Amino acid sequence: MVDKIKPLKLESPTGGGTESDTFPTEVDPTEDFLSAKGVAFDGGETVHIWSSNNEIRFKDSLVSDRPLKALINAKLLTFTNSVTSATSTFSTHMTFPFHGVNSGSQVKSIVGVGMVGSGVTGEARIFDVTNNQVIATGTFNSVTKTIFNFSAPANMSTGAAVWELQLRRSAGSGSTVASLFCLELRY
Repeated sequence: MVDKIKPLKLESPTGGGTESDTFPTEVDPTEDFLSAKGVAFDGGETVHIWSSNNEIRFKDSLVSDRPLKALINAKLLTFTNSVTSATSTFSTHMTFPFHGVNSGSQVKSIVGVGMVGSGVTGEARIFDVTNNQVIATGTFNSVTKTIFNFSAPANMSTGAAVWELQLRRSAGSGSTVASLFCLELRY
């Protein structure tokens, strides 16, 4: 069962009330106006939305403080499936369609969140299987989750193609792995 809480208020004539309260009283939603300093979702403090300088702002574990309108206007394709590789050969971890530049699809940038074991460098790439072309690559070597940028996307086909997310450990040995947690294609 979920506990319900009712906010309390202190009213005064200068704050819109008819008299000054001497102690907090329960808010009446039919009479009182409430404002909040921020909103948290997902049952935790991982997503925040708030107002600052007449602008609604957004922040989560991947995005650090940007205007909400930038996220609404952005065209993004985000994958959040965690994958790992312990080999020096690229292996496919996800296959997805690219609809082609002629359809209006133009990937402008690619960002990932990755992490590696000690002494390891991870390398991720987007590969066009249909046309046998590398679209973009990105490397990461932090032992904690870190955001990294891919190279500028290139070789995008005009027509539909099958793309793959590929991952490898480009440096390091043994059982240490390179892990990719999130991939974001920005259109």
